[in-house]
Amino acid sequence: MSAWHNADGTLDPVKVRAEYPIFKTQPGGRPLHYLDSAATAQRPQRVVDAVSKFLFTANANPHRGAYTLAQMATDGYEAARARIATYLNVPASELVMLGSATEALNLVARSWGKANLRRGDVVLVTEAEHHANLIPWQQITREMDADLEFIPVDDVTGEILWDRLDTLMKLKPKM
Repeated sequence: MSAWHNADGTLDPVKVRAEYPIFKTQPGGRPLHYLDSAATAQRPQRVVDAVSKFLFTANANPHRGAYTLAQMATDGYEAARARIATYLNVPASELVMLGSATEALNLVARSWGKANLRRGDVVLVTEAEHHANLIPWQQITREMDADLEFIPVDDVTGEILWDRLDTLMKLKPKM
């Protein structure tokens, strides 16, 4: 349990918000309500501190050199990989760390799509997909002559119509 949790284990949004320095600001004289995390995520103080410490003490590219700073960067990078792998309960050797979700989605669509999609194969996404997830699948299905199908969204509520999934699954989507 972290400092962000209540005694009963539930997440406390007030405690979480307090960890983010930007939420102490009041742009336009009002408390900040940030809703664009898909484009840029705000960072808690502990991340700002860790990045600053890295920049001031070990700023080098991991896996790129044999000198002390490069080794420190590599050690820190691999320690983070091991910690994340433990948290996700996956082997560290199978964990790929990238700069953004967009980069990761593009890598999956490109690499997996090139290796696995063929003419007439189906990729299934929702109508509510963010462009970061939609565009890579549009591009690779076009390139591989595969089909992109959509799970519809209710026009009024914006909810994904999961009851349509059974019908779409009969198309045997590859992804």
